[in-house]
Amino acid sequence: MPLTRVALLLLGVGFWTGAVLAQEVEVRKVKEPWEWTTEERLEARYDPQGINQRNLRATEEWGATPKTLQDEASRMIRVDGEWNPELFLPWELFQHLVGSGYLGPQEFLEPWREVRMDRARHLPLGERFWQRLETAIGPYLALARAERQGLETPRGLADSTDDADAEVASQLLCEARADALEAARQEFGAQTFDRFLYEAVAPGVGIGHSVDRGPWILEYVGRGCR
Repeated sequence: MPLTRVALLLLGVGFWTGAVLAQEVEVRKVKEPWEWTTEERLEARYDPQGINQRNLRATEEWGATPKTLQDEASRMIRVDGEWNPELFLPWELFQHLVGSGYLGPQEFLEPWREVRMDRARHLPLGERFWQRLETAIGPYLALARAERQGLETPRGLADSTDDADAEVASQLLCEARADALEAARQEFGAQTFDRFLYEAVAPGVGIGHSVDRGPWILEYVGRGCR
């Protein structure tokens, strides 16, 4: 076969391969971060190749040494809201929303809220968003404040300090968080509120955990530890 024909053939294969890769990227872009299912999020989050790629990016951004990367790459799962918000589970972003939007230092609450509302200005959240959300998630917010401030314990556990009672308190908080997320979705509409989580809350949020914290644990927490 003439050299020119071989070159053209290889060039054609290159174009075809590039087209296929572009098509795959386009398919991934079809589904927005807030539209992913729990199964899709966890499958992508625990994918070994994805873990290595995210660790490599963290190494480049944070200046970790190759030795650190080698030691941790196969053991650490990192999720960055700027790069891959779809890997967060809704309850993780909701927990961050409550922690930063209601439980943080008073001087930081308004600036934090303003940034998130600016990001969400295209969403139909209506007026008095923070007041409406606080009312909708009241029971969970009360438990979260009690845990954060350490000023009181959940009702019925006031005189208890042993591990069993601490486990009960944690169970109550887990159940309340799942119920509060659903209440927020009912208040603002499920798609609207989930978009708020992934478009307004996720950017700037980063988490890391060991691969030993299996996907079943995250899914279990998402169900309210039920």
